[in-house]
Amino acid sequence: MKLEDNKAEREKLNTLETLGAYQGKDEIITSEEAWKFLEEKRNQPTPKFFSKIPSLDSMLTGFREGDLVVISAPTKQGKTTLAQTFTQGLSEQEINSLWFSYELCQQEFLEKFPQPLPFFTLPRTLTGNSLDWIESKIIEGIAKHGVKVVFIDHLHFLLDMSFISQRGNASLLIGSIMRRLKQIALQWNVCIVLIAHLTKIDFEKEPDLNDIRDSSFISQEADSVLMIWRKKEKETGEFGNRACLAVRANRRNGKVGKIDLVLRNNRFYEEEEYATE
Repeated sequence: MKLEDNKAEREKLNTLETLGAYQGKDEIITSEEAWKFLEEKRNQPTPKFFSKIPSLDSMLTGFREGDLVVISAPTKQGKTTLAQTFTQGLSEQEINSLWFSYELCQQEFLEKFPQPLPFFTLPRTLTGNSLDWIESKIIEGIAKHGVKVVFIDHLHFLLDMSFISQRGNASLLIGSIMRRLKQIALQWNVCIVLIAHLTKIDFEKEPDLNDIRDSSFISQEADSVLMIWRKKEKETGEFGNRACLAVRANRRNGKVGKIDLVLRNNRFYEEEEYATE
């Protein structure tokens, strides 16, 4: 027993000595060291990306590296068009974005943009939908084009249906996907904009966070949640070219609110901005 005890004690001492000398990204530091690191980080300029919708940019103070942003809306109410509006605004700021458009075929997707096409990147062919494949394409986009913002349309194309059929819990799987996307955003210093569907709701009702389809983890894991819906014309009762954009969640500063938009030439403009043109 003594020999075994001595061996265990030596192993313990060796472990203490090894870890006591460890230096690395996840090493244990003091609160003073942590504060000094944060002070240095705060003094460095933080890259921001703007949607070019003034009230939204003011409310969110811009998108940032590491952000996970969710866009949601009732069916055919402007989710993809809003994301494409952001893409155009980013292109005007010479900020390169990367698109994974699973919802539309490539021709239909590109034709939805006004001409001339804004500059952005996309896979020649969508050959995968796993998070490993998406992460590899993000890294490629960063290496080739300095990509800073990533659009994924939409969340449910990332679900492993075999997992759901075996375990029957889409919510937990979605939570895992959201967390992994956030990790990818942080690791590779990109902002990820994810489109997510709503449950079927009455078009007379303004959607809220509880209406996001399949999982509360979507809004819980996101840094901000945007919702958009089109307005009906009073005269005809039909949907027109006006819409409402709502910031339903905003982790950075808590500011939420609604913005009136106008759709013109497949791009959303803030209504006041549109009226002054």
